[in-house]
Amino acid sequence: MGPAVDDPDHDARLAEAAGDYFDRFLLKLKVTAERHPTEPHHHLAFLGVQPSRQGTGLGTALLDAYHRVLDASGTPAFLEATNERNSRLYVRHGYRAAEPVYLPHGGPPMWPMWRDHAGACNEGAAG
Repeated sequence: MGPAVDDPDHDARLAEAAGDYFDRFLLKLKVTAERHPTEPHHHLAFLGVQPSRQGTGLGTALLDAYHRVLDASGTPAFLEATNERNSRLYVRHGYRAAEPVYLPHGGPPMWPMWRDHAGACNEGAAG
């Protein structure tokens, strides 16, 4: 839950994972970087469920487990939804969507989304 660790192998590992899409992924990172929050948060970079298992509650189970850890530490979350269906899922889990970022060269829109940790709206209230 601390600051991101500088990884000297990051680009090599990303190139291996992205394969032929490496250059497009770098472009995505560049275009969306200006919309990333600067306050401390945890970035949910990837969450995936096999298409045949989508709609069965697996994504919700993953998010619930992730949010329990974040809420226990008082950490907000940031992510970028890759489509409107995913955006609606994240909204149901307490995220707020910003205006989408449109990727160049026919890329999809990306919705930057923020979730305060549970209890954030009660902070500072008299007790």
